[in-house]
Amino acid sequence: MTSDNRYDISGMNEPIPRVARGGAIPIAPTQVGLLRWIAARPPCATLNFGFSAAIEGELDIEVMKQSVAQLVARHEALRSRYVAADSGPMQQIDEPPASPLVVTDLRQSQSGD
Repeated sequence: MTSDNRYDISGMNEPIPRVARGGAIPIAPTQVGLLRWIAARPPCATLNFGFSAAIEGELDIEVMKQSVAQLVARHEALRSRYVAADSGPMQQIDEPPASPLVVTDLRQSQSGD
């Protein structure tokens, strides 16, 4: 914050630098709390957020696949999972999958299926 109570945003347009990853990394205290909260409850889908999209008009499936692949490659949170270690839970960031988007063409299916 500057002396006149404004935030310095001069570097806001700079890309976020990538940090080398190798193996499991420690998790944040908030992640530990989340894991404890999950462990104290029976299995459920509370934290699984699904979605669907209705797309009208032509869709270039290859462009859509490339877009999702780039999104998954850029955002580690979409490739992260928790792993057990002797020192406690850790976070593992997986490599981007070859094809993260599965396309199912339902145009030929009967309604109600």
